[in-house]
Amino acid sequence: METYVGIDISRDTLDIAIQGDDKPRQFMNTPNGIRAICDFLTKLKPTLIVFEATGGYEMPLYIALNEAKLPAAPVNPRQVRDFAILLRGQSG
Repeated sequence: METYVGIDISRDTLDIAIQGDDKPRQFMNTPNGIRAICDFLTKLKPTLIVFEATGGYEMPLYIALNEAKLPAAPVNPRQVRDFAILLRGQSG
């Protein structure tokens, strides 16, 4: 089964949503928090991890995910927002 992960990045926290899991998880956006998130995601073995490129706050996480050989991809926030708007329009 494929598992997809989305990470919302802010200055202080990393909020994780896992496809098919209603329990959100939160880690601190610190070196220790980033290590913990990499350990957690390594055990999960996700197919893909996506996160918005958010003005540099994502870089330490992105580097750590790559060093952990986890499949991570930054995405353009505007494209994500436009896609969400498109989906809402199709469901209504």
